[in-house]
Amino acid sequence: FPGKVKTDNDLAGDVARDDAYYGALRPPARDTYGGLPGSGESLGLQRTGYFHVQKKGERWWLVDPDGNACFHIGICGFAPGDDYTYTKGREQVYEWLPPFESAYKAAFHPEPYWSRDTFSFYIANLIRKYGKYDPHGLQARMVDRVRKLGFNSAGAFTGDDQARRDLKFPWAPMLPLGAWSLGGQIEGLRGLFDPFDPAAAAKMDKLFAQEVAARANDPLLIGYFLDNEQAFEDIPRVIPGLKGGQPAKQRLVAMLQAQYKTIAALNVAWGTNAASFDAARDSGLPVTTRAAAADVDAFTGQFIEAYYKLVRDTFRKYDKNHMLIGNRWQPGTANNEQLCRIAGKYCEMLSLNYYTYGVDKGYLKRLYDWSGGRPFMLSEFYWASPAESGLPGGSEVKTQRERGLAYRNYIEQAASTGFVTGIEWFTLIDQARTGRFFERFNGEKANTGLFNVVDRPYKDFLAEASAANYGIYEVLLGKRPPFAWADARVQAKGTGTKVATIPRSLGSIALDGKREGWPGNPPETVPSSRVVIGADGSGFDGTFRLCWDDANLYVMVQVTDPTPMRNDQQKDGIWNGDGVELFVGAEELDRGGPLLFSDRQILLSAGQPADGVRSYAVHAPKQVPCKVSVTPKVDGKGYVIEAAIPFEALGFTPKEAQVIRFDLAIDDGSGSGRQRQLMWSGGARNSGDRTDWGRAKFIK
Repeated sequence: FPGKVKTDNDLAGDVARDDAYYGALRPPARDTYGGLPGSGESLGLQRTGYFHVQKKGERWWLVDPDGNACFHIGICGFAPGDDYTYTKGREQVYEWLPPFESAYKAAFHPEPYWSRDTFSFYIANLIRKYGKYDPHGLQARMVDRVRKLGFNSAGAFTGDDQARRDLKFPWAPMLPLGAWSLGGQIEGLRGLFDPFDPAAAAKMDKLFAQEVAARANDPLLIGYFLDNEQAFEDIPRVIPGLKGGQPAKQRLVAMLQAQYKTIAALNVAWGTNAASFDAARDSGLPVTTRAAAADVDAFTGQFIEAYYKLVRDTFRKYDKNHMLIGNRWQPGTANNEQLCRIAGKYCEMLSLNYYTYGVDKGYLKRLYDWSGGRPFMLSEFYWASPAESGLPGGSEVKTQRERGLAYRNYIEQAASTGFVTGIEWFTLIDQARTGRFFERFNGEKANTGLFNVVDRPYKDFLAEASAANYGIYEVLLGKRPPFAWADARVQAKGTGTKVATIPRSLGSIALDGKREGWPGNPPETVPSSRVVIGADGSGFDGTFRLCWDDANLYVMVQVTDPTPMRNDQQKDGIWNGDGVELFVGAEELDRGGPLLFSDRQILLSAGQPADGVRSYAVHAPKQVPCKVSVTPKVDGKGYVIEAAIPFEALGFTPKEAQVIRFDLAIDDGSGSGRQRQLMWSGGARNSGDRTDWGRAKFIK
């Protein structure tokens, strides 16, 4: 790939080249905390000595301790982290690994648990470049670099550091709310502790007394994220199936007992045969009736309310100065009115890990309205250029310059909403080529960084990114329109070549609407603006994930649909109702036009066809059964469709790094046939023309 370093002399020479490059950058004037000097007075903002949010007219502002407007332009992982990789058991795949006791000892992980088994080639290259590794010196150097590039703060997954404090560089840490530190997460409910458990509440109080109280008067602290990408959407599916020892299950049954009075009434409503309420507590309760779904939806609201109230009340006991800035939701999680409404009651700001090509302002505005008008931070995103980095990625673009153009479009369009008060790029340094360490042999390994493994900046990317960072206050103040990248992938109704990744599964996939066994890669979004059939996509959107093993391609699609699961069609008519369509082609990737004989269009029904079969391969030589599950959202506003599609049905056997033609459509039927269709990459002609299908890449 361009700019690849091949000798130690290249690295040593970079020291002088760095001085010239960063020395030539001319960022605009900013105050101590990265805000716009003088803006507090001109806008009439309050000065509290701490970061806070304030609404003036129709716009929300993040206000820094100096009282000035400060758009948060943060960087997740502002320290070596994802560049560490797990080496134990696969030492033979590396051309070089030093012994632990060597000049490169500092490149092994500092935590004893990981130490000898986990190595950072990035830090090894810093040792080659500078002759040693000084963690605090690196932090100081990075603060100087990114400030010159227009970034103004460290984001999530960043520890405290004295060097950054000395340079007055703000940061946004996490609360000590890890479910395991509070007694363990609820089984099957990723990242969530039980808010009804008194023991968890006591542990939270103790942790906050130790960690939150110590930082209560820190002006550099922007606010606290509560956690990262928890599975709030799985609460309705998980809690009813738990045993009686879980306090949340006990609370659910207590709610049902208060509502139904007798076990007979509960059995009629839920379609169950429990002998008593005690028996209902001690066994799984299947949610199969409309009444059961409504009850579980009501309980989900109680769970969420208890969670946020407990966190807020405990937090305010020890810190009255800083903000709670949300849970870094994934789009499918955030797409829930009840969750947004309740979180908006208890947090000063909400946060969304929003991976997308273009900014769907309609989707963001819906979340904003649901939250009661809380400002948002877009807390995680990136694009990758495999061709110009040597690394794979999630949302792929061709070049580093395109990374910058996508960034510029994203940050300026987000800022123009009036309620997005900041963003966080993921991450400072590229992930390790053999995968980040804590996921061991199946870790993410993407071109996420501002800097690569040899500490070189991606200059073409950063030229565009810094232009956006330098000019962001002009957009916020309405002095110029936001930048709009003229690329079809970021336009509301455009088409273009998107690239999804298909990582290896982490275990068996149960097809139950839950995330167990699925890799942690962020989902792809199919926003309502991508409507290709129908007048508009209002209230209709989705996200999807892909993974694979030797036998199957797996897909999980979370759909928001006001009239869900209406499809009584069969076989090749499945498209004419609620469901999903996959378009797959493994041959002649550069050939457009009509479908090839080997191309496949797989239809997945979200209803229950009369023949009981929920899949059909259009124009396939033979039908190979696919396993399909459909799980309704308990609020009645959507569903999760999950499928295992045998590669036999797709007509090919994949190889690692193989790229295929791929697209995904979501169909909406209101009971009288399909009314609307959303398409991830292509357009309405997808079923007969492969020209605008996207791509997908199989990765290990």
